[in-house]
Amino acid sequence: MMLALDLGASLVDGLRAAVGVQACFYALAAIGLNLQFGYAGLLNFGHVASALVGAYSAAITVDNGGPLWLGVVLGTLAAGLLGLLATISVAEILRVVTNSGRTQSITGGPIGLEGISDDLWAINPIPDGRYGWGSFSFNQNTLFTMIIGWTLVALACLLIWGLTRSPWGRLLRAVREDEEATRALGRNVFGMKLQSFVIGSVLGGLAGMVFAFDGGFVNPSFFVAQLTF
Repeated sequence: MMLALDLGASLVDGLRAAVGVQACFYALAAIGLNLQFGYAGLLNFGHVASALVGAYSAAITVDNGGPLWLGVVLGTLAAGLLGLLATISVAEILRVVTNSGRTQSITGGPIGLEGISDDLWAINPIPDGRYGWGSFSFNQNTLFTMIIGWTLVALACLLIWGLTRSPWGRLLRAVREDEEATRALGRNVFGMKLQSFVIGSVLGGLAGMVFAFDGGFVNPSFFVAQLTF
């Protein structure tokens, strides 16, 4: 009887994890990395930096009194710009900088930033309460974030599906298979690589923002290099 109860609880916990906000985070980040590595053949060991920059850009904007929409826009732009630079060393440098006491007035340092989701909860149309059954239930704020997160995952899947089946996507695969042959045809191989990095990094930045706004808190200890792997 105890074994059956334990198994049931494990299945419920697994189901919660499979549909929860953290799963949204990993899905969005993986879609972005798949564009870079899977379709373009480009190694990016610093992909977690996109999530960090997206999360912190949005969090700092909101923490300093900026509107939620501006935080999302700046987080997206910052993550896209980082796509031009992202490496594992850049990812570690950014994590160390955000964790530094010298930047604590801006990033919160090792303490992080709190209360960044108030504007998001203010526009939450879902009434207060818990939704689901038993331990497989979520409060109104988590459910709202899950809806946003999985909507972004669906849109990201459609975007990548469309891009990879377009002439741009076929050219990207050509770059992956043979750069020299693609360059010999007069194609801008370097530009294609940059574009895939930027788009993938934008998706990583969105993932970081979803994760940060879910808990209303962002901390550099989460954005470690192992997360990319």
